[in-house]
Order: sequence, then structure tokens, then C-alpha cells
Amino acid sequence: MDKQHNLKLVDGDFTPEDALEVVSCLLQSKINFHHGRALSLEERFGVDPAHSHQRVIELKAAQRELRELIDHAKRNNLQLSLESIISLTVHAGSSVEA
Repeated sequence: MDKQHNLKLVDGDFTPEDALEVVSCLLQSKINFHHGRALSLEERFGVDPAHSHQRVIELKAAQRELRELIDHAKRNNLQLSLESIISLTVHAGSSVEA
């Protein structure tokens, strides 16, 4: 039986500067993870890390989009609300996408 756990990672109101720092750190961490994963898969196992490369592209696009939104808020002296929930489901199976 699947069991789901939720963790509220980010929840609050932020200045544009603080919001940019929080979002940038989270996204950069995921980008770094996928870069490391791709390198490991290629060098150690000769596996094509297409999924990791695609995720880096998607995360960088999200980074640019969020930066534009945050810059807009900064130019207009607006506050931002951020919420990020990590949802972890524990289930049987061994298939993991590279």
C-alpha cells in the first residue's frame, strides 16, 4: 500500500530579494544534482543521461521565468508569497528513471 508524506519546505511572504535567493538556491541545487547525475551515468555506466539533461533545460527555463516575475515584483515594490511542498510517496517497486 502506498503511503504519502508531505513536507512544507517553504511557506511565507518574502521581499523580492529574499524570494529570489530562496528560489535560486532551490533550483540551483536541483540543477547541480542533475549535472552530477548526468556525469556519473555517462562516465561510470556509459548510460545516456537524456532525462537529466532535459531536466536541466526545464529547470533553467523555470529559473528565467521566476526571475522575470520576481524582477517585476521588485520594480513595482510588491511582496511575494512562496509555498513549496515536497510530496513523498513510499511504494513497492524498483524502477527509477535516470
